[in-house]
Amino acid sequence: MATGSTRAEQETLFRWDDEERVLWGCTADPAVARRWRRRGYDVRVLGTVRGEARTWEIAVPATGRRGDWIRAMSAAVPSYAAVAVAGGDGDAPSCPRGASLGAQEGAEA
Repeated sequence: MATGSTRAEQETLFRWDDEERVLWGCTADPAVARRWRRRGYDVRVLGTVRGEARTWEIAVPATGRRGDWIRAMSAAVPSYAAVAVAGGDGDAPSCPRGASLGAQEGAEA
């Protein structure tokens, strides 16, 4: 019996913990776990199936630099490009009206 997951099962989630001041990233996608590891995050195995790692997590502490969080999210969603809106919330990722964040691949952040 194969231990692989479908693409739909290989989700990646982010959760902000205000008490710990940490952004938690959790994934069931081995490619995301590899990208996080290559970018220097301490990737921890959460669960295994038949001895094979299947879920992973990272913790990104609040440092006052939003770039740390954007790097983690960008590694999870390769076509993600955060763009700050002039006159808007400088910390919020956004995109022009009618476009999608994925369509901004290659745009400068």
